Amino acid sequence: MHEGILTLEDRDRWKKYIGMLPDGKQDVYLGPDYYALYQTPERRVECFFAEEGGQVFLYPYLKTHINRAVDFELDGDFYDIEGAYGYNGFAVSNDDAGFSRRCAGIFAQYCSRERIVAQFMRLNPFLPMPAAESWWDLKPEKKNIYVDLTLSPEDLWMDSYEHCVRKNVNKARQMGVEIRSYEGKNMGEALLEEFLNIYHHTMERNNSGADYFFSKTYFRNVCSFLPHESLFFFAYLNGQPVSCELVLISKKNAYSFLGGTLQEAQASRPNNLLKHELISYLQSLHLERYLIGGGKSENDGIFVYKKSFSKKGVLDFSIACKVCDHNAYEEICRRWREKFPSKQAAYGNYFLKYRY
Repeated sequence: MHEGILTLEDRDRWKKYIGMLPDGKQDVYLGPDYYALYQTPERRVECFFAEEGGQVFLYPYLKTHINRAVDFELDGDFYDIEGAYGYNGFAVSNDDAGFSRRCAGIFAQYCSRERIVAQFMRLNPFLPMPAAESWWDLKPEKKNIYVDLTLSPEDLWMDSYEHCVRKNVNKARQMGVEIRSYEGKNMGEALLEEFLNIYHHTMERNNSGADYFFSKTYFRNVCSFLPHESLFFFAYLNGQPVSCELVLISKKNAYSFLGGTLQEAQASRPNNLLKHELISYLQSLHLERYLIGGGKSENDGIFVYKKSFSKKGVLDFSIACKVCDHNAYEEICRRWREKFPSKQAAYGNYFLKYRY
């Protein structure tokens, strides 16, 4: 077996390995251009790769220097691994569980050498991960919703959508809602400002955490790093943008990424029409699946809304945790509890709690 670690300096090689995967696994969330959005001085982008007998294995992640990310002293240098925002995990060119287990053993040795304390991932429901249990401890989380884009437009309209979606799409059209779309490469500053305004208003209304308030620079980088893989949809009412969605595009799959709707425009149902037109556009690209995501909690209003576009499109979703060095992990968590006792109520159940 030939294996190693890639960084952003190895983009061409990294992309070559992605190109060796089947089309359905050539995913935007695996690529260096996506991961480049998240590299910082204390957080390095890496990708473990392995080749054996024509098989390819890829596992991208962010490697954080814990000492530089926490506000307390540690005895020595330690690191942890986390997937970037969105969906994570590994991709393997076939479903050979034995190959995946061998890769897990090699990567465990790397973690030991590099003093990696823990791993945390949000597993991509579209990517099969054979022998995932040999990599992490798996914890089922909230269900996700996807739309089957291989259905005919008629079957989507009548069988996938709930009646309320059809009614609200028609209402939005009657109210004069208009839809426009732009690839990332065509997003100017004015359009980015419009997107950011709607997105931040939505995050404030939902009392979202600070981590969700991405900056204009972040979205500008999305357009720059992913010029063809990022797609922005806007709904306009009376000439003003009132709803928006950023979608990430892969070879066969699309992912709802970030977006929102202004409260005062909700009655015109702009997001229903936006999603309907977006789904039609994704079909025109010959994509196969569109992952809308889930809710904040099981069967909450957000989940029910998303499910109304795909009555049968419910997917299991799991997070993955792995303590690589139990003694170091427990000591770091202990020092965090001593330093920040007031944070335990809010973050005590988080796996990488010491980051907060």
